[in-house]
Amino acid sequence: MTEHEHKVQGTPSLCIQYVNGSLLEVVRELFSSPDNVFDFNAKRYTWTGDSKTSTILIETNLMWKPEDIQKRPAVLVKRGNWAFSVLGLGNQTQFVEHEGYVELEGCAMLKGGHSFMCLGTTQTEAEIIASEVNSYLLAFQHLIMDRLCVGRFFLAGVSEAKKFEESKEHFVVQVDVIYESQLSWYVSRQTPYWRKVSLDTIAT
Repeated sequence: MTEHEHKVQGTPSLCIQYVNGSLLEVVRELFSSPDNVFDFNAKRYTWTGDSKTSTILIETNLMWKPEDIQKRPAVLVKRGNWAFSVLGLGNQTQFVEHEGYVELEGCAMLKGGHSFMCLGTTQTEAEIIASEVNSYLLAFQHLIMDRLCVGRFFLAGVSEAKKFEESKEHFVVQVDVIYESQLSWYVSRQTPYWRKVSLDTIAT
């Protein structure tokens, strides 16, 4: 057995599922009530909490099927690339003494993005939905930043309307966001558990 065991504490990375779920709920909150939308023409799109009874489908790109949309509009939440850059010399920031053991502390920057794919049966419908999503993300970007626990969150751009390849009856306008977060953790060197147990304790 080695002289030391290693234990990681902290959060080396954001949870992808958490970010996906949080941004999905943001869009569902927007369309949960007609009072939340800005454009009168978008008030007919309502998310009821049930994909079968909602007039707009809101789901991640991993959970939907083309037959689920039918002739309804939709918003699909899709994760983009995540890039990491390590901070500190030698991929570590400093050595810290803690309870008699040396700890290696690390720190990295994460820059990631998500896309909100706004689908409509016409270009106009796709543009209306994208405009709502765009305005909502822009207005509440600071609250979304706090929910995700990231250092920055901002709108990156809105694409032009084009045919959606996965469903030929729909057009898509893509709304992109970017976020950044600093991640930190440390690895502590600790003695194995068996070396902390005295022989007297085992005997009793």
